[in-house]
Amino acid sequence: MNWRLLGWKDWLGIGLGVVIVGGLAWTYVLPARIQPGPAAGFGPEWTCTKPGPGFDPVCIKKPNSN
Repeated sequence: MNWRLLGWKDWLGIGLGVVIVGGLAWTYVLPARIQPGPAAGFGPEWTCTKPGPGFDPVCIKKPNSN
């Protein structure tokens, strides 16, 4: 059995495969780890609580202390 060394096209294909698999892993794994808090996008004058699994957060604006 004769083995040949890998050529530049072989290395290019391997590198392209690594980039594609890495990009898919980055796309699907990283957003699952970075979850915004329940008050994401609201200011500090809002109080948000999550009533339980399967329900959306409930946000209530704090009354003015004027």
